[in-house]
Amino acid sequence: MKLPIPLFLVCALALSGCNRPVGQAKPFPPDFAWGAGNAARDGVAIGEEEAGMLAAVGLTHYRFGISWDRLIPDADGRLDAAAVAAYNQTLDALAGEGIKPVVVLYERGLPARIHDAGGWSSPDSPDWFADYAGKAFAAFGDRVSVWVTMADPFTDRLLAHAEVPGAPEVQSEALSRAPPFVQTRRRARGMNPRQSTAASMRTRAVETHHMLLAHAAAVELYKASGHEGSIGIALGYSPVHAVGDGAVNTAYAELEDGIENRWFLDALYSGVYPSDVMTALNPVGLDPAEASRIAASPGDFIGVEYFAPTRVEADSLSEHLGYRLIPNLDGDKSEFGEAEAQGLYDTLTRIAADYGALPIMLLANGAAYGPIDELNENGRIRDELRVRFLRRHLVQAQKAADEGADLRGYFVWSGFDAPGSAATQAGLIHRDADSGAFLFKDSARYMRSIVAANAVSRMPF
Repeated sequence: MKLPIPLFLVCALALSGCNRPVGQAKPFPPDFAWGAGNAARDGVAIGEEEAGMLAAVGLTHYRFGISWDRLIPDADGRLDAAAVAAYNQTLDALAGEGIKPVVVLYERGLPARIHDAGGWSSPDSPDWFADYAGKAFAAFGDRVSVWVTMADPFTDRLLAHAEVPGAPEVQSEALSRAPPFVQTRRRARGMNPRQSTAASMRTRAVETHHMLLAHAAAVELYKASGHEGSIGIALGYSPVHAVGDGAVNTAYAELEDGIENRWFLDALYSGVYPSDVMTALNPVGLDPAEASRIAASPGDFIGVEYFAPTRVEADSLSEHLGYRLIPNLDGDKSEFGEAEAQGLYDTLTRIAADYGALPIMLLANGAAYGPIDELNENGRIRDELRVRFLRRHLVQAQKAADEGADLRGYFVWSGFDAPGSAATQAGLIHRDADSGAFLFKDSARYMRSIVAANAVSRMPF
C-alpha cells in the first residue's frame, strides 16, 4: 500500500518551489531522465516513504546497486531468497510511484571468495561476473529496463589498492633524501587519492582490462536473454589540465588523461588501448588485441560520472610517472574535489567529438560541502552551495546538449544523505537522526523546479 506523503511536506515543496523557473533555457527532450543515485550504495533501504519523497521532487528514475555478495553469498551459485525479496521490495516501492529503476550490478565490492581466487586480476573474472550478471538478469530482468554493468572501474581499482599518499611504501628514494621541508611540501601537495605508483597503475591496467571484458560479456548475455531494455557502463570522467606552461606538463596531462579516461573509452569504442599509456605502463599479462572483443559489445549507452577535474604538474620526486596530481585549486571546493562546472561541458563535448554521437547518461553529478552547507533553520536546510553547484552544472550540461552531445539523462548524486562523514551528506533529502523524519533541502526544491519545467533555471526559486 502506498503511504501518503505528509501534507505539510507537499505544501512546503509546492510553496517554496515554482513550477516554471525564471530565465529557463531551451527544454531538454520530453523523455529526458531525471534521476538520483544513492550515497549509501545500497538500494534495499528504499521503501514506499522514500520512493514517495523522490516522486515529490519529480524524479523519474532512481539508481541503486545490487550487491554481488548479497545476491549470491555462497560458492554454490544459488540466489539468496531474502536478498531477492529485499530487492523486489525496492522495485515495488519505485514502481508504486512510477519511478524507473537503474540498476548497477557492480560498484565497490567483490565477494570474498572471488577476491581470494584472484579478483579482477584473474583472467577468469569476466566469466565469474557474467555468471552473476546472468542470474541478476533472470531474477529482475522483467522489472528492470536499464542496467549498468559496473560503476567507475578506475576508482574502484584505485580504492581497492588503498595507497595512502605520503606513506613510506609510496615515497621515492629521492624524496626520502630530500630536506624535511621539501618532504613536507611534497606530501601536502600530493594528498590526492588518485596519486599512486607506476607499479600499482600497471596492476590496475590489467584489472580494468578484465573488468571491461566482463562488461562486454554481460552485454552479450543481456542481448541474448531477450529482455527489452538497455545496458551500459558508467565511467568516472575527469578532464585533465596541465598546471603551468610548457611541453612537459602538457605531455603529462595527456598521459594522465589516457590513464583515467581514454583507457576505457578507446577500448569500448575503438577496440584499442591508448599507445602512450601502453608504452608508459607496459602492463604484463595484458593482450591488447582483446580490446576488439570489448568494442564488439560496448552497450547501448555510455554512463558518465563527473565530479571534478584533475590537474597535473611535473615533479621529479613523484613516483606517479614523474608528475604530481594537484588537488583543489579552485575556490569552490566540494568534498568530491574541485567544483568546476566547465569540466562537465568539456567532458560531454569531448566524448561526442572523439567517439561519435553516443547516447550519454550523466549518472552521477553532485557535491557535499559539510556542515557549512547543511544549516538547519527552523526545520529548513538551506544548502545554498549545492544549489549553486547544481545550477552551474545543469547550465553546462544543457549547453553541451545544444552543441551536439546526445545527453539522455541527469542523475544527482545523491537522492538521500547517508550516515557517515561530510562526504556522505550529498543528498537532496536529509533524514533526521533523532526523529527519523525526512527533510527536503533547498536543493530538492530547486531540482523540483527544474524537472517540472524540463529546463535549466537561471535562478534558484
